[in-house]
Amino acid sequence: HLVLHGLFKAPLFFAAGRAHEVTDSFDLRRMQLGRAVPWAALASLPAGLALAGLPPLGGGWSKEKIVAALGHVSPALAILAILAGALSAAYATRFLVMAFWPGAGRETARAQGVTGAIAGLSLLSALAGALFIPGIAAETAAMLGADLPKGTLTETMAALAALAFGALAGLWLARNPQPLSGAEWFGLPVLIARGIEAPVLALAAQLARIDDAWIDGPVRGAARIGPGLGRILARADDRLLDGEAAYGAGGSVRRAYWLIYRSFWQSFWQSGWQEEARQASFLYRSP
Repeated sequence: HLVLHGLFKAPLFFAAGRAHEVTDSFDLRRMQLGRAVPWAALASLPAGLALAGLPPLGGGWSKEKIVAALGHVSPALAILAILAGALSAAYATRFLVMAFWPGAGRETARAQGVTGAIAGLSLLSALAGALFIPGIAAETAAMLGADLPKGTLTETMAALAALAFGALAGLWLARNPQPLSGAEWFGLPVLIARGIEAPVLALAAQLARIDDAWIDGPVRGAARIGPGLGRILARADDRLLDGEAAYGAGGSVRRAYWLIYRSFWQSFWQSGWQEEARQASFLYRSP
């Protein structure tokens, strides 16, 4: 299915690019380019029908096998696949009608390279419809080593009915375009906002608080401790180290003064001045 999906989806991307070249917009309401790019429109038709799952194209074959495989697991899963097929038919029809329905425009210059790519891939998608031939399907399954599931008539009829309903819905949507109507299907914006965006933002807020408290908090605390510790150490330096240095310097001066003083008097009394002082004292006391 992925291979076949690529075969019919790739030319539709080329077709969308060609439509953008002509209108300078991806707004489907401004297109209807069937007259402006008739060959690109015609080449896109098989790919669009394969996207819708229309037999006997390759996209119809692979979707039929998906429904059959899911039906072997659970009828509910098969029903979901059938509903998904209806949605595919709806948006494929809407795209083909709004993009390439003949409008009022005139034919523009042909982009042969793009048109050729669209036509080639669409042709491969159409040729893949050969898988509906039992012999070719069996040979392909044997080559891939796969077992092809067999569906029931009820599943096939339900899938075709869903395809027809989806195509009619797509045609109605193409004839009654509404701004951004597709974006509001099933309330998807609300579901995304409440189911994805809100929980993710709430989780991000919680992680931000944890980051502030447990990661940035210790870092900021360490930054605040640094200046305070520096001030404490500075005061300790002033009181202890610088004070001791000043006290030591003062003590050294006092000790030097005392040594000089003692040395002076020792030398004075030990010299002849001591005897002269006694004689002077005796003469002073003599009558």
